[in-house]
Amino acid sequence: MLLSAGTRLGPYEIQSALGAGGMGEVYRARDTRLDRVVAIKILPAALAADPQFRERFDREARAISQLEHPNICALYDTGQQDGTSFLVMQFLEGDTLAERIARGPMPMDQALTIAVQIADALVVAHRAGIVHRDLKPGNVMLTKTGAKLLDFGLAKSGASVIAGSGASMLPTTPAALTAHGTILGTFQYMAPEQLEGEEADARSDIFAFGALLHEMVTGKRAFEGKSHASLVAAILERQPPAISTLQPMSPAALDRIATKCLAKDPEDRWQSAKDLRDALKWLTADGAQVAAPSSSITAAPAVANRRGWIAWTIAAVLFVALAGTLWLGRQGYLQPMAPTPVFRGVVPWPPGILPSDLALSESFTMSPDGRYLAFVAVAAGRTRTLWVRPLAESVAHELPGTENAGPPFWSPDSRFIAFSAQGKLKKIDINGGRPTVVADSAINTKGSWGANDVILYTPKNGPLFRVSAGGGQPVAATVLDKTSGEVTHTGPWLLPDGKRFLYFGDHLSGAGTLHVGSIDGGAPITSIRGIESPAIYSNGFLLFLRDRTLTAQAFDLGRLEVSGESVAIADDIDIQSRPLRGAFTVSSAGTLAYRMDTATVRTQLTWFDRAGKPLSTVGDASDQMNVEMSPDGTRALVSLLEAGQNSRDLWMYDLARGLRTRFTFDPADEMGGVWSRDGNQVVFNSRRGARLDLYMKSSSGAGAETEWLSDGQNNLYPGGFSSDGRTFVFFNGNATSRTGNDLWLVPATGSPRTPTPLVRTQYNETYPQFSADGRWIAYVSNESGRGEVYVTAAGGGGKWQVSTDGGTTPRWRRDGKELYFINPGRKVIAVSVDGRSNAFVVGATQALFDSNIRQVGFGGAGAINYDVSPDGQRFLILTTPDNSAVAPITVVSNWTGLVKK
Repeated sequence: MLLSAGTRLGPYEIQSALGAGGMGEVYRARDTRLDRVVAIKILPAALAADPQFRERFDREARAISQLEHPNICALYDTGQQDGTSFLVMQFLEGDTLAERIARGPMPMDQALTIAVQIADALVVAHRAGIVHRDLKPGNVMLTKTGAKLLDFGLAKSGASVIAGSGASMLPTTPAALTAHGTILGTFQYMAPEQLEGEEADARSDIFAFGALLHEMVTGKRAFEGKSHASLVAAILERQPPAISTLQPMSPAALDRIATKCLAKDPEDRWQSAKDLRDALKWLTADGAQVAAPSSSITAAPAVANRRGWIAWTIAAVLFVALAGTLWLGRQGYLQPMAPTPVFRGVVPWPPGILPSDLALSESFTMSPDGRYLAFVAVAAGRTRTLWVRPLAESVAHELPGTENAGPPFWSPDSRFIAFSAQGKLKKIDINGGRPTVVADSAINTKGSWGANDVILYTPKNGPLFRVSAGGGQPVAATVLDKTSGEVTHTGPWLLPDGKRFLYFGDHLSGAGTLHVGSIDGGAPITSIRGIESPAIYSNGFLLFLRDRTLTAQAFDLGRLEVSGESVAIADDIDIQSRPLRGAFTVSSAGTLAYRMDTATVRTQLTWFDRAGKPLSTVGDASDQMNVEMSPDGTRALVSLLEAGQNSRDLWMYDLARGLRTRFTFDPADEMGGVWSRDGNQVVFNSRRGARLDLYMKSSSGAGAETEWLSDGQNNLYPGGFSSDGRTFVFFNGNATSRTGNDLWLVPATGSPRTPTPLVRTQYNETYPQFSADGRWIAYVSNESGRGEVYVTAAGGGGKWQVSTDGGTTPRWRRDGKELYFINPGRKVIAVSVDGRSNAFVVGATQALFDSNIRQVGFGGAGAINYDVSPDGQRFLILTTPDNSAVAPITVVSNWTGLVKK
C-alpha cells in the first residue's frame, strides 16, 4: 500500500486501506471540510507514467462525472498531489455482489430486484454514451439503499475498446484471470466480440449482465474454465446450462431473458438495456408473480386505539362491499332496478404519519382502478416519502427510495406511481423495487400518465412536456400564450383517448384559463371559459373548484364543451392558490376522494432550551408561520391567518408579556418579514398583485408601508440585512427563469436599488441568512438532489457544505461560532463553525432535540418557523401541538349519483 493512515490528499485524510487492483488502490478517508467518510481511489506515480493507464484513469473520472443515478456510485471530486492522481467517491457500506454470491444462490425476488437496479443503471450509462466494459459481481456493491454499480475505469465513451489491460479491478477480481497486457475486462463476463478484439458496444455490457444474472440466481458462473484458453473457448463456443436446470423453481421467462443476453452474436441479444430492464420488470410484476422483498415495504404502525380500528374496519368493509356490488353489476347478476347507490366513507391518516410539507392539496391521488390511495406523508423523525393505502385494507405501506417525493400520479394500469424527486421525474412499481428515472428534469407538480404510455408533466416553470413512460427525450406539448400573460402550464389531465388533455394556463395576473391540448403539441385545441382552476374529467363531467367548492359540470368529449348547470359536490375543500388547486382526485371507475379544510393548522410559539426542554409558551395557538425575532430579542414577527379570514397578516409579539398586536392591515397575503439591524424597520413580502414583492414599514407600526423592491416578474422572499445595514440578501421565486430560485444582493440604501446575483445556478438556492459580522451567508441548495445547508462568502466566491444528511432554514448564533438548521426528521441541529479566516471552517455537528416544528416547504420556498436567542441557548419555535387537526380523506363511490339529473 502506498498511503498510511493520517496521510493527507488535499482536504482528505486517509483512514485505512480498502484494497487494490491493477488500476490503483482504494482507501477509506475523511473529508475534513464536511466531516464525512469518502472512498479515495488513487493512481500510483509508477502507473501514472504509463500514458495508457493515465488515460484510463482520466476516462473513469469523465465517465462517472456524467452519470447521476441512485444505483451508480457517485463521484464527489478529483485531484492530484505530489504526482498522485485520485478520485473521491461515495463511500459505500455493504457487501459486493461477489461476496454475496459466494454464500450461495440468491432468493429469486432479491436477485430480480438487484437485476432491475443494475439494468436501470446501465440504461442511464448507455444513454450517456458510456459502455462499462467490466460489469461483474465485484463491481456491484449491495447497500442498504440498493445495488450500486462501480468502477468505470474501463468505461468507453467514444474511444476504441481494443487495448491492452484488464485493470481497474477492485480486490474482488481474481488476479489469475485479469492481467496487465491482456484483453480489456474480466474473462468470465466478457462478450465474444471483446475476446476476439472487436469493437464493444452496449450489447457487450448486456452479455456480461446475462452472466451476472445467471450467477446470482444459480450461485454458479455461466462459463467455467481451468485456464484462460478453456474459459475463452467456453465463452466463444458453448451455451451455459439453463437457469431452470439448476434452479427448477425459476420462471421459464427468466431462461429466455438470460439466454437472449448471452447470445454469441450481438445482433441476437437484447438491443438495449432499456428493453432488458423492461423485460425484467415485467417478469417481477407479472410473468413470474414474484413477491417484493420483505424489506422493500414497511407497514405503518397498527392503529393503537379502538376508535381507529373501527374507522379502518368500516372503510374496508365499505369498499369490499362496493367492489362486490360493482363486479356483480358488470357481470349482469344484478338487475338495474334502481340507480346505483352512493357510498361515502372516511379514510383517516394512518397513525404515526402526517400529510407532507407539500401543499396538502397535492399530497394524495387515487389509482385508476379505484383500489388504492397514494399519498406523500412524513413519518415521525423522517423526511417525506410515498405511501400506498389499499382501500380494502387497514394499513398503509411506505415505498422505499421515494424520499423527498413530489405529488404522485398513477399509470393507467394502476401498477406504477410517477413522482418528482431530486429534480427528476421518476416512477416506482407499487409491488416493490426501487424508483427509476424517466426524465432528468421535473418540478414538484402533478403530471398525468395516459393510456398510450405518455406522461405529461412540467420539467420547469413554463409549458408542459411529454415523455415516454419508459424514458426518453421530453418534447414540448404546449406553447405559452405570452400575449395573455401566461407564465406556466399546470394540472395536465389526459382524456380517455390518450391524445387530448386538459391543462391550465396560469397568468401573471393571478387568473388563468382552462385549455384542451393535443399531445402532438402546439396551441390549444380550444379553451373552456368560465372555469378558473385546473380540472379533471370523470364519467362525462369536469370536476373543478369554484372558490372552495368542488363543482361538477357535464362535458362533451366530442365537442369539447361544457353544458348544463354546474353542481356543487362538496364544500370547504382544502385548496392552494395560484393557480387554484384543490384536494380531490377521482378514479376511472368513478370513485371520488377529497379532503375538506375543516380544521385550522394550529401552531404554538414555544421557548426550548438546548436539550429540548419546553421553557414557556408565548401567546395562544393559532395558524402562524415565519417567526423572526428583533435584534434585541424583545419582539417577534409572525405571519398569522385569523379564523374566518382568507389572507395572512403580520403580527408582532411582545415576548416578555406574550401579547401580540397586528402589524399589517392590507387584504393581501403578508408571508414573512425581517428586521433592520437597528430594529427600527421591517422588510416583508406581500402579494398585492400577481407576485410577492418586498415592502418596508417602521417597526413601531407608525406610518404606511412603502414598496421597497420588485423585479416585475418573480416572487421575492426576504433574507436579511448585512451587519452594516448597507446590503440586503433575498431569494426569488423565478417563475420565468431556467435557473430556479436564486440568491441576490441589493443595496439597502440609495437609488436605484438594483439587485446583483450572489448564487445563481440551475438548482434552487433559498433561505439566505447573513452571519452577524456580515462576512458569510448561509443558505439552502438542492444541488445534491435534496436540500442541504451551505455557506458562501458575502462578497462572492467559495462554498462550504454544512449539512450532509439534509438540512433547511439555517440560523446563526450572534458570535458566529455556531450555525443551526432543521434536518428532514425535524431535529434542531447545531454545527460549530469558524469564519474568522478567509477559509470557512465547518466543525462538529450535534443533534440537539426533536422540535415538532411546523415544517413548510422543506428545501424550497417556504417558511422559517424558528429563531435562536443571541447566545444560542434558547430556541423560539412554532410547534404543532395538535396534530389531530389534520382532516381525513373522504371517499365517495359512484360520485355521479350526487349530480341531480
